[in-house]
This record gives sequence, structure tokens and C-alpha cells, in this order.
Amino acid sequence: MSQGGPGIELDTSLGYMLKAAASALHSALEAVLRPLGMTITHYACLELLAQRPGLSNSELARGAFVTRQSMNVLLQALERQGLVVRPAQAPVGRALPTELTARGRRQLAVASAAVRRVEQDMLANLDASEQDQMRRLLTACIAALTQLPAPATQLLRNLRLCRSDVRAVLLGAKACSRGCRHKEVAVRGLASWMVWARSSSGWQPSCWAMPRASPIAAVAASVSPRAARKAAWSSRPWARW
Repeated sequence: MSQGGPGIELDTSLGYMLKAAASALHSALEAVLRPLGMTITHYACLELLAQRPGLSNSELARGAFVTRQSMNVLLQALERQGLVVRPAQAPVGRALPTELTARGRRQLAVASAAVRRVEQDMLANLDASEQDQMRRLLTACIAALTQLPAPATQLLRNLRLCRSDVRAVLLGAKACSRGCRHKEVAVRGLASWMVWARSSSGWQPSCWAMPRASPIAAVAASVSPRAARKAAWSSRPWARW
């Protein structure tokens, strides 16, 4: 426990134990992949492509928990090694779908066997029911930190927003949740403002400019002065969605 007041008891903190388990798993995976000339991100990229052929750079980056820039550098290296292939031009839009080559599949087969042994060692003292329970608990932990609160999700459904509108709301909630403190407040205000903007200005997302009198500004003002300042006049977060 930290000195001088209440703090986190590291011996019993689930967050700290999860971090310790992740660190141990990371070290074990590095140990078996390094002799194969692979990193964990390298392996994750090949595994994702084997299970979901044609993923784009952005989709691979999200699946491997790295930035798009880092994934792009990795994909270029994998292309030079003949492990993956991408078309010279995007068939649709700007995304370049990536697929494994025969050489990439052979390398992945060896790496997957090594990774599987590490996971088996990690779970050796847990029976099948305990492993199922761990999956459910970890899924619940992830959902609690990444999903929007149920009232906010229901609000989006009630407003019957289209997919692009929902994406805009989610991005906006992420952008201003630091100032608003609660994602639900951010989503509610943004959704209200979007409906207002659609009805009053013909809905032109490419030239959004948040007015001082918009509903999100009022919602933010009720939460904190800092959120009000951010919401009252911001051209950057909203103009390039």
C-alpha cells in the first residue's frame, strides 16, 4: 500500500495481477518467437491474416494492439520477406487487403505450435471449467472498460442513427470524455447535437463547426467548466471525422 494514505494493495489488486500475468506471458512468447526471427506483433499479424484473410492495415493494427504506422512498417518488411502480399492498388476505397503467401503460412505453422505450448503451460493448473470461467471474467473486464454504458447505447438505438452517425458519436465521445468525465454524458450531448444539426443545417459532416448554443455545449457546461470550454468552440475534433 502507498505511504501517507489509502492506495492500491498490490498483492490483492486484480489490475496489478493482470499486468503481471500479461508481462509474464509477453516474456514467454518473446522467448519462443525470437529463435524463429519473429516478434509478438509479427506473429499476431500472420495469425490474424490466417484467420481473416484480406484485412487492411488499420484492421491488423487494431487486432495486434499497435498503431497503424507501426503495422504499416511491419507489413512492408513482411512483403520484402515474401510472407504477405498486397495489391498495388486498392480494389475498393483506399485500404489494401493483405493475404499470407505460402511461405508466410509455413512460418506461421511453426510459430503457432510454439505459442500453443506457451499457452498450455500457462493454463496447466486450470481445468476446462476454470478456463471457461477465466474467459468469461476477462471478457467482462474488457467490456467494462471499452463498451459504452447501456443507457448511452440505448439512446443511439432510439435515435435511429445510421452507421456513419454512430461512428461519429463514438469518436466524439472518445474525444470529449476526458473533459466530460463520463462517456454517457458525452454521447448523450453529441447525439442530441447531431440530431439538431441534421434538422437545421442539412447534415453536412465535412464542414462541422460546433456552435456555442449547441446541446453538447449545454451538457458539457453542466458537467465541468473545462468541458464547456472544449465543447463551446472546437473546430479540430469535429471537422475531420
